[in-house]
Amino acid sequence: MTRHAAVIVTASLAAVLSVFSPALVARADIFQWEYINPADPGQGKQQSATLAPDGAGVNAAPGAILWTRNLTMAYLIGADLTGAYAYSANLADAELSQANLTNAQLGAYVLADGTGWDGAFLGGANLTQANLTNADFSGYYAYNADAPDPVNNSIYYSGASLLDANLTGAEVRGANFYGSLITLAQLYSTGSYQTHDLTGIRLPGHNLAGANLAGQNLTDADFSGFQISSFHEFYSTDLTAANLTNADFARARLDGANLSGADARGANFQYASLFGANTANLIQSDGHIAGLDLTAGASLVVRDYDGNPSASPPAGPRPIIVDDHVAMDATGALRLVFDADAWDSTISFAPGIPVALGGTLELSFAPGVNLASQSGRTIDLFDWTGVTPTGAFNVSSPYAWDLSRLYTTGEVTLTAAGGLVLGDFNGDSVVDGSDLANWKAGFGASGMATRTQGDADGDADIDGADFLAWQRQVGSTTTVAATAAVPEPATLLLLLPGALTMFRRRGGV
Repeated sequence: MTRHAAVIVTASLAAVLSVFSPALVARADIFQWEYINPADPGQGKQQSATLAPDGAGVNAAPGAILWTRNLTMAYLIGADLTGAYAYSANLADAELSQANLTNAQLGAYVLADGTGWDGAFLGGANLTQANLTNADFSGYYAYNADAPDPVNNSIYYSGASLLDANLTGAEVRGANFYGSLITLAQLYSTGSYQTHDLTGIRLPGHNLAGANLAGQNLTDADFSGFQISSFHEFYSTDLTAANLTNADFARARLDGANLSGADARGANFQYASLFGANTANLIQSDGHIAGLDLTAGASLVVRDYDGNPSASPPAGPRPIIVDDHVAMDATGALRLVFDADAWDSTISFAPGIPVALGGTLELSFAPGVNLASQSGRTIDLFDWTGVTPTGAFNVSSPYAWDLSRLYTTGEVTLTAAGGLVLGDFNGDSVVDGSDLANWKAGFGASGMATRTQGDADGDADIDGADFLAWQRQVGSTTTVAATAAVPEPATLLLLLPGALTMFRRRGGV
């Protein structure tokens, strides 16, 4: 028997109910809502004095036991219902705006003997700006392939009903909508869609034909078929430049879909149909790109990919390999987005293929990265082994980079970020002799050395590598201090013999 989604409970119903003893939950009541001014609904809603039909003696709190209760028109604005149990609850027209339903269980509920309940009814409910992170709205389906009549011997309980529910601004990352049939209009209205972050969302069995998912972060999303014999409809869906890493498209029908510029490393396309799909510049599941054509305004975003530890067996990083050719013109753009950990997306090439560079190479960091901690970091962008590139990039970045090895080893080094210049030890935005004096005074410190003392590379000691970082950047300034006076090279050269003498004496060179 093949089972999908929902919660399966092996204990008897009586045993399950005994776990949720009323003594474990503080007693309270849930009331219905009313308009502050019925003549002017725009003034908003407030709690009324009328109890919800089954609202007596139930608490709207984390872990609340709301299953099978009739809570029609419940007033739950801003309620913290984290991890609440609401299987088969009637929440028709409930007011749940700004409520926290993280990890709440609103889907079907099934016991080991096949007895179960459908998901909650949320018809007309207001979930505006609600937090539905990892909430479960899923249904349950068990297909008994071994039975003489497998169709009639199957078990199905529907997921939560979201008919006419308002999901405007809701957070739905990780939410499971298997069998609950969220509409495209509802999906588009969510805050997660608007911010292009649908990480971990589960939409198995939904018909997303023609959906606009361009540029969305769909990492770990589940779009697999509803059951073994069905297909998830993605016909003509726009997945341009989407982040599809580790997403599940098993048995999905992607005929005519636009996957151009998407990153599908680690994604599952088993039994999926891709007839007529646009796969130009697609980073495939194994990290390969058939051919990279960044012309006529085309672009490709490459992020760090660390693999999928949840896969069976676990999958490691998958660097990028271009198989056929690289063609870039002045209108194309290759955008590399780094995070704080090691870069696992080095781009290499099949031996002997033509590599014509051009256009823009953008170097940036993902939001939330502590840029100050990245100064001095060297990142291996390209492995040019086996190819002879022609042309060059126009490098664009809000930060300063040492690009001297870009076309040889393929490496770049961050020299200034977050207002800091590598080698500017005294923080005056100029790399000069006074910074060298700081390095000389701190030379030899180990274990807890600071930037002010002369630690340019952030390894907590002060050695020759920090001196070389200063030497490469001497005369550099930040944008803020671009007009500051820079000492003459001859003046700085007078300071070098003493520094080199220290280096030899302490470093043994």
